[in-house]
Amino acid sequence: MPRSFLLVSAAVLAAALAGCSESPDSSAGTTPDSPSARVTPAAEVTLVSGDEKDLDALVAKHKGQVVFVDYWATYCKPCVKSFPHTVELHKQHQGEGLAVISVNFDLLDDEPRVKEFLKKQGATFDNLLSKYDGGGSDANDAFGIGPLPHLRLYDRQGKLRHKWDGKATDLDTKIKELLAEK
Repeated sequence: MPRSFLLVSAAVLAAALAGCSESPDSSAGTTPDSPSARVTPAAEVTLVSGDEKDLDALVAKHKGQVVFVDYWATYCKPCVKSFPHTVELHKQHQGEGLAVISVNFDLLDDEPRVKEFLKKQGATFDNLLSKYDGGGSDANDAFGIGPLPHLRLYDRQGKLRHKWDGKATDLDTKIKELLAEK
């Protein structure tokens, strides 16, 4: 077998075992039976391009609230699967002082597809599209995160209190605990 075939095969296998790849797949998206296909579309969704400084400004804008940040991409299957829960947390706790911010790592050219996904999800909170085109190590380094999905939770003073790489089984509990703090 040619060496290039073996290298590509090894890279694909490594990405599959790691969860999400760091390079976007333009063919990724939702299927008719995916959770996002069953959600009522939002009336208005915003998606702005930005970097870690823009994210810091968004977190600061919500001082006095608990802030949940979901770092995700449409090419990341675990991210897409868990995103409806992010929307549900927003709906359930926004009246109690929870602010939600999503940070997407798709290609900048995929902005229309990302925005359509967000509309289908009903993601009416702050949505940021990483200016680091397509994520990768530059984006991860700039935002200080590991592989996607990545989640962060800030208290009402804007202090980072919890972070997760992958699934956060105690996320709901941690949100309730921080919302109870005054």
